[in-house]
Amino acid sequence: IVFGGFFITYYVIIHVYLYDFLTTLKLIVAILFVCLLYDNILINNNLYKYNNLLLTFLEVPVAAILTWIAGIFQTYHFNTGILYAKGIKKPTFAKKEYSKLLLVLIADGFHLTTVGVIMEFYIVKYNLGNWRVLSDFEQFDLPIWYVSLSYFVVGFIGSGIYRVVEFIDNQADIPNFNGYKNIFG
Repeated sequence: IVFGGFFITYYVIIHVYLYDFLTTLKLIVAILFVCLLYDNILINNNLYKYNNLLLTFLEVPVAAILTWIAGIFQTYHFNTGILYAKGIKKPTFAKKEYSKLLLVLIADGFHLTTVGVIMEFYIVKYNLGNWRVLSDFEQFDLPIWYVSLSYFVVGFIGSGIYRVVEFIDNQADIPNFNGYKNIFG
């Protein structure tokens, strides 16, 4: 909870600074919807089980919700930073840049997958949750295909809902931000 809360605070401050509070709230609501829906699907279909000692909200541990939010914020800003470094504006509906939007969504999915596989290793290692799926291809006691697919889907859809709203609203400009300059510039 502390880890997720710290990083959410960090990314909320950045997002409010770059855009505004309402825009930040839209992203949080989109992520909450996706992560609660997704985790409830996994839990209710007996594909995943969280440790019973964790504080939960709608059957999903608060720590997991905070971590999903932090992970998707990080994914969004990392890939936006790459666009910034390349001098590329975000895709817009006005220019009908559907393939560009799809590529950014795929990049978001893959980015969260790389972060997620590492996180899932520690989640299982410290008995905070475990997969109830048997797989012929397991790494680190994880059914790696299911882990990768789950994080990809949440990354693709979690930031995807928000990126589609930006796309339809034609919000292509990436605000001038020293963080992007320092990391990607």
